[in-house]
Amino acid sequence: MSTDSEFFLEGMSFTVGGEVLPARKVYWARFAPCGCMCGVSMMTEDTITEKQAWTEFSGNARMVKRDKELGYTMRMMAKPIPKDFGECTHSPKWGVEPVPTPPGYAWAAETFSRGASSLHLVPLTPLDEDEAKAQNSEWAEPGDRKVASVCDRRSQSVWGWSRRWHRTEGKLECATCLKLARAQTLPGMGGAV
Repeated sequence: MSTDSEFFLEGMSFTVGGEVLPARKVYWARFAPCGCMCGVSMMTEDTITEKQAWTEFSGNARMVKRDKELGYTMRMMAKPIPKDFGECTHSPKWGVEPVPTPPGYAWAAETFSRGASSLHLVPLTPLDEDEAKAQNSEWAEPGDRKVASVCDRRSQSVWGWSRRWHRTEGKLECATCLKLARAQTLPGMGGAV
């Protein structure tokens, strides 16, 4: 069992802004593309390097790559953590446009496919949480038909698609589905997905 001293790397120090500080006095700060601090991680044995800090915040390598491409950055900072940490008044929030979702569609993961690593855009209407519980279904549509993703790479029964966090966590949107969603939702780009 580790103690707080072991957890906070007793005896290790880091240089921040030209000052040498013990590990317990530094942290990793994640900054959104707009410049607002959107995440912090204490300096621990799991986050000694910047690469480890990226993994702590973003998850897998695909998500780290995506976040860097979006403009997120990581910096080692000296405590104290600012009181306004986690607040953003920019539009769009954090300087990142939300993933587009055309009306009548949803981003979902396959539930019956091993190794499926992407979210796909599917022509399904999600039910709100209370309706989903009452109907024992995530979707407004009947569960006995096949539904293909807009990229036509995946096809499952309605029951084979899920928006639940444990199905979607760690998965990025399919690039083809995302391109088609952007074309559908941008002004002046009408037409069917």
